[in-house]
Amino acid sequence: MKKMRSWCMRLLVVTMTAVAAGMLWAATVVICPKCGYESDGTSAVCAHCGGPLPISKNAVPVTTTPTPAAEGAMDEMSAVALKAARDDVKQAKEFMASRPEISYAFYENAIALSRLVKRIGEAGASSGKSMVAGLEYCLNVLTHANRPCPQCGGSGKRNMQFQALGGDKNSPAMAAGLTCPMCNGSGTIRGGRSTDELRVLIGQGRRDFETRQEAAGRVACGRTWVPADLAAKLNVRQQALLRTACPTPCPDCMGLGVMDCPHCKGVGRLKCNNDGCKDGYIMVKVANTITTGKSKDNSSAITRREMCPVCAGTGFMPCPDCHAGGTVPCKTCHGTGRNASCVDCGGQGWVACVKCHGTGKQGDGTPCPECQGLMEHLCARCHGEGSVPK
Repeated sequence: MKKMRSWCMRLLVVTMTAVAAGMLWAATVVICPKCGYESDGTSAVCAHCGGPLPISKNAVPVTTTPTPAAEGAMDEMSAVALKAARDDVKQAKEFMASRPEISYAFYENAIALSRLVKRIGEAGASSGKSMVAGLEYCLNVLTHANRPCPQCGGSGKRNMQFQALGGDKNSPAMAAGLTCPMCNGSGTIRGGRSTDELRVLIGQGRRDFETRQEAAGRVACGRTWVPADLAAKLNVRQQALLRTACPTPCPDCMGLGVMDCPHCKGVGRLKCNNDGCKDGYIMVKVANTITTGKSKDNSSAITRREMCPVCAGTGFMPCPDCHAGGTVPCKTCHGTGRNASCVDCGGQGWVACVKCHGTGKQGDGTPCPECQGLMEHLCARCHGEGSVPK
């Protein structure tokens, strides 16, 4: 009897252990919905067909840590790109007062290099905002310039002719120098540069910038200049990031997005259209209250010089087309400053290799000669810039 009881107890323990093991296995097992193969739940894909597996609630999460070599390479690339971008910003600030066209090119290059930097927290965001702010400031300085005042010819003074009240034409005229109402005595007015001026100015700045970058040992990746050791480590997508950040600008506006107003020829002002207005003043006849009696032919009326109510004495009125700005949006690029997006790559600058269909290999297993086994290459239509001229 005791032997029977001991045997039953052992059988019960073995049975419970087997049931517990089965329940544990059932809790972690994952069945592939595609082929029905059973997996242990630690993998995201089926070992039999390669299809995606549903996530098990009881599966132990498996964390993959990147290899130190790959993580170190990425950190090194970010550090090199960040240092190069900071060097460009430093030089941009040095040329800001004397050569803003060179500063403009340096800021463009710094923004392109910042695409390769792994930003962390608010520090990376604030750094990017400061670069954009510097670029916008250079753009504002380049677009506008001080021009000689058309009213006073740059003297800041305006001569006015006075005549005796009697209206005697032979009486001596008197001249007095007054402050010019258009420039407030400064002799210059703020106006937009013409497209030809901007084309020459930006072209000179770009040429001087490239000369300095080449002397510093950098190499060109499209229109972006990068350190030589960094250029050797760039893959296809990283090259496209640099090229699309600083593409070839619109040929008509040189990337500024604006052109001279055809109505005012870029001046921003037109001559006053009030009848009889000359240099901002009109001649008005008023009754002569000094002489006695009334003249039927109004021969005793006095001609008086008054300020024109239309132009307020300036002789000019704001251009209605450009609202006195002197520039209008470029019709070629519609004010964007960039060329049309490339239809072959969709603007990303790179495409999957057509010859190997993105596999990087030929039928015999050798590397594809078209993409050199990289599975993708820069777009041949836009040369990786993501945009092409019309």
